[in-house]
Amino acid sequence: EGGVKLCFIASNSVHAVKWIRYFAENGHDILWLAVCRQEEVSEMYGVKIHCLGQLEMRNWTRFLSSAWRARRLVRSWKPDLLHAHYAGVNGLLGLFAGYHPFVVTAWGSDVLLAGKAFFTRFLVRTILRHADIITCDAEHMCRAISSLGADSGKLHKIMFGIDTELFRPPAAELPLGPQSNPVVVSLRSLEPLYDVQTLIKAVPMVLRSVPSACFKIVGSGSQEQELKSLAVRLGVQDKISFLGRIPNQELPEFLRGCDVYVSTSLSDAGIASSTAEAMSCGLPVVVSDSG
Repeated sequence: EGGVKLCFIASNSVHAVKWIRYFAENGHDILWLAVCRQEEVSEMYGVKIHCLGQLEMRNWTRFLSSAWRARRLVRSWKPDLLHAHYAGVNGLLGLFAGYHPFVVTAWGSDVLLAGKAFFTRFLVRTILRHADIITCDAEHMCRAISSLGADSGKLHKIMFGIDTELFRPPAAELPLGPQSNPVVVSLRSLEPLYDVQTLIKAVPMVLRSVPSACFKIVGSGSQEQELKSLAVRLGVQDKISFLGRIPNQELPEFLRGCDVYVSTSLSDAGIASSTAEAMSCGLPVVVSDSG
């Protein structure tokens, strides 16, 4: 009988956007507190969007200002449920709002790497303890969350699905021949966690065996210039294309034009969305031993 009011605290990640769009398209009233820059957000029908900016815990002045703003917005809007995607900064914003029911979805590094520093571990433990429901997408994530002291009774494993009608293999399978130019693709962000430099360091070794191979690196991030410089130092810059971000709706056709998908991530929750999308398009995947 009508929709409910849902408030999401989330970045503009494809994971969060899928959740938000799904509930908006099914008639629910959505408030999205977007933890990203205004120019990174696209309008969605039925979704009220307030950008809080790009936030980091170490910039406490800016964080507290945004946290007070988020608290006022949540409490004045009075949603039926508050849902934070990512148990780090976004979860802390939800905790600061002091609103219930409060759902936290852990994404991976937020809990898998939480034990590296005492203060971070303390914050994540506090966020999880105050959540009414915690969701994640992998068995090893459940174990990591439990090890942080979360009540297993409020922990639920919910897999991030893939639209297999959209992400599907090409109509005809074309075998690689001796004259082909196989395309290797990476879709991970250009951040230290995703270790794209390992892929670039592997390029000279691959080229010794398959000289015609080429590499497409999709995504953006703080290491972009560093990775481009690494390609130049290794003398493989002509074999690597840095393509920036590709809109999700354009990814299926793009992936169908590639031959091998690689993820060098140092930490993942369940199967990464980009890995699952590549598999759904029929690509063989080469991934690091994480998750």
